[in-house]
Amino acid sequence: MVALLKRSCPPTLVCDIASDDGTKKMATNQCLKNPMPTTSGFLETPNSFQANAFIKNGISTGKELTVGPKRRVSVSNPDLTSKLCSMLPAVSLFGHYGAVVLTTLFFPSAAYLLSTFLTILVFLWVGNMAISSALGLVNMRRETSKDWNALVKTLPTEEVQKVHHVVILPNYMEHEAMLKETLENLGKSPMAHVMQVVLAMEGRERGSHEKAKRIIAEKKHLFEDVWATFHPAGLPRETAGKSSNTQWAFNETRRRVAVKEWDASLVFVSVADADSMFHPHYFSAITHQGLTMSKEERSWSIWQPPVLLFRNFFAVPSMTRVSSMATLIFELASLSNQKLFTAFAYSSYSTTMALATHQSVEGWDADVIAEDHHMFCKCWFGALWNGADMNQEKGKSGVAHEVQPRVKLQPVFLPCLGYLVESSDGYLESLYARFKQARRHMQGIVELGYVVLQWIRLSQSVGFFRIPWRSHRSIALICIKLHILHISSTAQVFSLFFVFFRGLLRMNLLQLVWHPVASLTNSWTSMSFMQKALSAYLGQMSFVMLLTCVTTAVCLKDLMEGKYHQHVLDTEDAEASRHEMAQSSFGEITGFKKKSLPRWMLAALVALILNDNLVNGYPSMAVFAVIPVMLAGWSLLRFKDFEYIVADKPEFKKD
Repeated sequence: MVALLKRSCPPTLVCDIASDDGTKKMATNQCLKNPMPTTSGFLETPNSFQANAFIKNGISTGKELTVGPKRRVSVSNPDLTSKLCSMLPAVSLFGHYGAVVLTTLFFPSAAYLLSTFLTILVFLWVGNMAISSALGLVNMRRETSKDWNALVKTLPTEEVQKVHHVVILPNYMEHEAMLKETLENLGKSPMAHVMQVVLAMEGRERGSHEKAKRIIAEKKHLFEDVWATFHPAGLPRETAGKSSNTQWAFNETRRRVAVKEWDASLVFVSVADADSMFHPHYFSAITHQGLTMSKEERSWSIWQPPVLLFRNFFAVPSMTRVSSMATLIFELASLSNQKLFTAFAYSSYSTTMALATHQSVEGWDADVIAEDHHMFCKCWFGALWNGADMNQEKGKSGVAHEVQPRVKLQPVFLPCLGYLVESSDGYLESLYARFKQARRHMQGIVELGYVVLQWIRLSQSVGFFRIPWRSHRSIALICIKLHILHISSTAQVFSLFFVFFRGLLRMNLLQLVWHPVASLTNSWTSMSFMQKALSAYLGQMSFVMLLTCVTTAVCLKDLMEGKYHQHVLDTEDAEASRHEMAQSSFGEITGFKKKSLPRWMLAALVALILNDNLVNGYPSMAVFAVIPVMLAGWSLLRFKDFEYIVADKPEFKKD
């Protein structure tokens, strides 16, 4: 028991920390007097971050802090197991694609069987998402109808006063006007007075210091504090991008917060894209949720709003709009149905300082691209490693019951709006910009290898058979979800295209031109059952597609009518709101405009979205999924470092 208390109560730590005025302040960490008991004894929870917030000899420059936790599990490590795990997703990907090619060329019956299996798998996956996303839309309507700021006021005042928010905005080469409007939107939150905003700039961006100074000077009055960090280029063991920039900003943040001696479980750290427009009541919602949880549950939680890439929905090409619908359906479905597969953090999300600074997490990894999924997986396994350490200190034999999932992603059904990528140079350039973004997104395929590597390391440390079956099952389900997301779904599209074009080449093209109806009729009657099933699926007209199109259209119409921002509008001056929206330049759909639309508008939106999917559904999957994931897999096989690819955003012109 003494050992457990020592572990739960980190030793006093006194550090010299440079403040803004150049003086030195002393940060002191005091041991928790009452560690939190659980059903399994005194379990360490990440409810005091000061001892974990600093790494030895890392206070002066912060560079040492970017290397990550003392137990560093990374597929970029040079050992053989890490390298094999980094290659695993690529081997599986090209194994699937290779099986499609070989069977189609030499074993046609097997090819149809393989394509049918992949199609059924994806159909079940998409069908589940279609139904779950419709439920998610209902949840979003219900949650946005609540006045979350009023709910916060019903909580004890002394507890609410302990809450603080830190919002990190990593950005590179972003329009200054866009960043200003992002801060203006954050300033509309009722929690802005306890919010600290961090402009995470890249030092390699020319003029970043001057840009940050202008933004801070203009918007600082909206918040408790605003400051900027400048991530230097070329640091060892780093990949330039959002994750490494976030970690650099986070290191500076925890140095500043350490001197304040706040309760780490009540310091909410949010990471967002530069164009993310959080719902103004989002921070009130996570405050209310956090304060109504136990400290242990709050300390192991990550909060996620549904990300809607609708701000410039009508301005982008049809193929790009299809990807917006896919994001909406995936996010709403993941958040509303976590009975089988857990949801992942995506784009803009929140956690507590306690979890982010836990010794098994220690912030964001600086050598990854997909920072959102990766951070969730890292925190999720961090809880398992925490249980493994506790079990080792107890010296217990048998099943290690402490090694069980504790991190949970908490859905917050208040939409966060964002842009679809768009180039000001025209239609084709906009498609190319979306392709560049898709290349970056598909680099997240490596997270499958990362999860497998964590699984192996944990099994080596604890013992495979000592890990509870529930934990093995949960890890396997994460692997399955990542595999379907990046490999099975794209392999299904690849197989359909490959089988289709092979059949097309075998047809009498001259007869098809002169007698198209007769040729197609003869081809259909000569098909086997599996071929007909595949052809019917390729036609895409199904209940699943109609349901997803209706869900997307209803969500879009709700945004255009301002239904998700009812209480925000009620608390603002109507005339000022109309003037502000008239002057706004950040996109066509803001969610704030309160305007009733005719009923026929819903039918028009359904027709538009359905047309986009029928015409460009599979081409969009081929260009923005199949090709990018193949490029990512090829890079993994060659052990080539991923590159953070910056995609274009709409041109900003602020009056």
